[in-house]
Amino acid sequence: MSRWYRRYTGTVSDPKIAEAALVAECSKAVVIATWDMILESAAETNESGQFRATSRNVAATLGEQIATIERVFSALESLEMIENGIVLAWSRRQFQSDSSTERSRKHRALRNGSGGAT
Repeated sequence: MSRWYRRYTGTVSDPKIAEAALVAECSKAVVIATWDMILESAAETNESGQFRATSRNVAATLGEQIATIERVFSALESLEMIENGIVLAWSRRQFQSDSSTERSRKHRALRNGSGGAT
């Protein structure tokens, strides 16, 4: 199932992203792509920020060296963005109201004429 997740403006210019790139000795582009893969994984998992992305599968997907992505994961941990397979600010930034399930149900009911609206 395809899921949406919030990705906030300012990610590219976030000082933590720049610091992670500096510490991991790679480009900001690699850190941003890694971060996006972690967020996508957390959205797919849909368990309060838990993600299943690993440095190995991120490296394979991005075509980067595993050691580079391991350094990125380590930098993201040291910057308190992730910890033990969890995106730390997930519940603060991903809202339950973002789920389209109820909106879709109401829309279908109205479209089918069973919503009671005139």
